[in-house]
Amino acid sequence: MKKIVYIGHKEIKADNVAQTGLVWTRGQVHEVADDKKAEVLLKHPLIWKDADGKKPEEIESLLLPELAAVAPEPRVSIIPQGDTSPYWEPVVVPVPADVFTKLQTKDLVAVFMTSEDADAFAEWKLERDTRPSAPQKTGPKPQAKETKPGLDAAPKKAAA
Repeated sequence: MKKIVYIGHKEIKADNVAQTGLVWTRGQVHEVADDKKAEVLLKHPLIWKDADGKKPEEIESLLLPELAAVAPEPRVSIIPQGDTSPYWEPVVVPVPADVFTKLQTKDLVAVFMTSEDADAFAEWKLERDTRPSAPQKTGPKPQAKETKPGLDAAPKKAAA
C-alpha cells in the first residue's frame, strides 16, 4: 500500500490513469492499495508523487502552482487570400469583444491599409472635420425649364 499525493494544476483530479476510483484535491494524500496501480500513477510525476514518509510541509512544497482561468480575448485571424503556402501563419489581432461581435454580425467591416494609406486617410479625415460647413440649400427645388416646341425638342446632330 502506497501513499500518493496529487500535485497537479487542477483543483480536483480524478484518477483516469490507473482506474483506482479515487478523486484528489490539490495536496490531498490517498492510500492506493494496489502497488501496481500506484506505480502507474507515479509514472506521471507532474500529477502524482509518492507521499510515503513525507511531512505535510514537504508535501506542500511538491505542489505545482494552480492554473487560473483566463478570460479569452477575442482575436481575428488574418490570412492572405489565395496563399497556398503550408508554412504561412495567420496574423492574430486582438480586438475588444464589442468590435469582435460587430465584425461577426457584419455591423463593422475591417479595412487594412498600408502606413501610407493610413496617413493619407488621417489627413483627409482631419481636413473633412476642420473644414467650415457650407450652408445647406433649404428652398424649393428649381423647376425644370419649359421647352418650346421646335427649339429644344429636336435632337441635336453630332458634330462630324
